[in-house]
Amino acid sequence: MGCFRRVRQTLVVLATSVACVLALTGCGPFASSPGVEEASREAAESLTPVVSGDALVQEGTLTVGVDTSTVNAPYFILGDDSTLSGMDVDLASALAQQLGLQVRFVSIDDPETALGTTCDVIFEAEDGDIADATVVGSSSQSSVALFHRGEAGTVTLDDVNGKTVGVQEGSVSQGVLENSNLSVTARTYSNLNEAFNALEAGTLDYVLCDAYSGAYLAVSYGDITFAGNLDVPVTRGVAVLQSNTELAQAVSSAMQTMSESGITSLARVRWVGTLPDLTSDTVVSGVVISENNHASINESTTGEGDMSTDSGETFENDSTPMDGSTAGSNAATLE
Repeated sequence: MGCFRRVRQTLVVLATSVACVLALTGCGPFASSPGVEEASREAAESLTPVVSGDALVQEGTLTVGVDTSTVNAPYFILGDDSTLSGMDVDLASALAQQLGLQVRFVSIDDPETALGTTCDVIFEAEDGDIADATVVGSSSQSSVALFHRGEAGTVTLDDVNGKTVGVQEGSVSQGVLENSNLSVTARTYSNLNEAFNALEAGTLDYVLCDAYSGAYLAVSYGDITFAGNLDVPVTRGVAVLQSNTELAQAVSSAMQTMSESGITSLARVRWVGTLPDLTSDTVVSGVVISENNHASINESTTGEGDMSTDSGETFENDSTPMDGSTAGSNAATLE
């Protein structure tokens, strides 16, 4: 536990750095302090847009579309009062600052019809997800991963075989497990909280779930860590209307600047802790996944009061980021 306390102290420092960076951008979520409110107003007044009004849905503003039917943690977390918090709220606020724009978040039903009409960008998109869109930058990675108690690191097929693995019933992760060459005892749960509680209690050896969702939950436990991903990760980025080359180029440049300056990494640390960059090197060696039924697995499992993830997992709506602050500490208004 002493090691975990040292890690958590480091993460709190990094999370504080994120707060400072985003506060300087003029993001509303940090307006709880009068000093920050004043700084935010001054920053907003001094913004110099690098994108013309013709390239935006609303001049001077980056409008971010959020599909509330699939809103998911830790990317976007929808509060009972329709406020948003999460990793992509941080990233979108920083992106808007890089572009010299204000930021607002709007609810969308259909990404394909919304992009370029009711919103300028959509986060967590993969190439080919949205027709007539180009995806730029990197906001996260899509992959199914194992979590266990103990030190972080990538396990092997032999380490997992013969063990007990928890998954959420009906999730993509369950389908990946069933289509893999792993020989394990699978136990299903109604949401990820139940699975992680069982892992903490010692009745499971591993939990298999979306990598970012698992890392987000693992922050709440002192000894649960990433143990490797089963599939090759897919990069997610920011979708922009393909015909809007001015905005696409500006967003691409801004996302690169955010990555090089460390803003992107700091925002990720704030919400998913010590989750490493997912690469072919973090894939659990020896695991083979059949592609026959992979795409047909239910990806829309939800539960009342839960947050859905892109992999179909759900968990209780706990929007507390890892620095111990409340959801309101970086909440934004959803229109």
